Amino acid sequence: MRAFADRAPRLIAIDLDGTLLGDDNRVSPGNLAAVRAAQAAGHLVVIATGRSLPDVRALWRGTGLVCPAIACNGALTCDAQGEVQATVPLDRSLALELLERTAGQGLYTELYMPETTYVTPDARAQLARERDELLPPGEREAGWEVAERHFAQVGLHPTGDMARALRESAAPPLKLLVFTFGAARREALARTLGDRSDLGLTRSSPYNLELSHPDAQKGAALARLASAYGFGPERVVAIGDSLNDLSMMRFAGHAVAMGGAHPDVLAACADVTGPCGEDGVAQALTTLLALA
Repeated sequence: MRAFADRAPRLIAIDLDGTLLGDDNRVSPGNLAAVRAAQAAGHLVVIATGRSLPDVRALWRGTGLVCPAIACNGALTCDAQGEVQATVPLDRSLALELLERTAGQGLYTELYMPETTYVTPDARAQLARERDELLPPGEREAGWEVAERHFAQVGLHPTGDMARALRESAAPPLKLLVFTFGAARREALARTLGDRSDLGLTRSSPYNLELSHPDAQKGAALARLASAYGFGPERVVAIGDSLNDLSMMRFAGHAVAMGGAHPDVLAACADVTGPCGEDGVAQALTTLLALA
């Protein structure tokens, strides 16, 4: 990895989980300092995450960062003050159809709205049973750490009737996330839904499926933001690690994979930085932008 030949301002889109956020759900001091240094040098930092807007706001409060954000994998974008600028919602009838399907299969589901995320009640007990019944002993600890990150999200509202909650809300459904340790059920659902033209499907962990409008992708949202702020793709940098980051990697003029990223992400990127636990974001920003 080498520094850019010029010091022109760039838009830098940074994923959260596995990229900027560590396993402790925090931004390390090194990563935070590098992001602030990039901003001070005139670059526009954008958070690009599958998480909800309340989660993004919690990040801002906890770190003091001020920047635009892409949330829900591109289904929502907001400005640096947290005001929603655009949404790309799921068709409401399609969301209800999907909720009926996942409820009928007893799958843990999260329904993302702009200000609220509805979740299956008793999720911890349900997924603990799945973990013990379906995961080999050697995978249980790592699998449970992934589940715990879901339970740590901000703004979760358990409900025994998610479809009713959606029907009674005027807010648009942005995304459904299905999480299960049952590989057979997860892959069967992916095969069933994968060919639908009215639905986009991605993943941010080995155990989930994320369902949204086909145009609700990080890459599409990043393209809109870049245009709004006057950046061509050649002036855009994207840093991430998971399959839900691929669309923004393909849009960005310079894509950086985290160490240990999904193989498809590694293949799509020009550079590879260190893993999250070694402040890979700070390594990439310091080198590419010559911040040292």
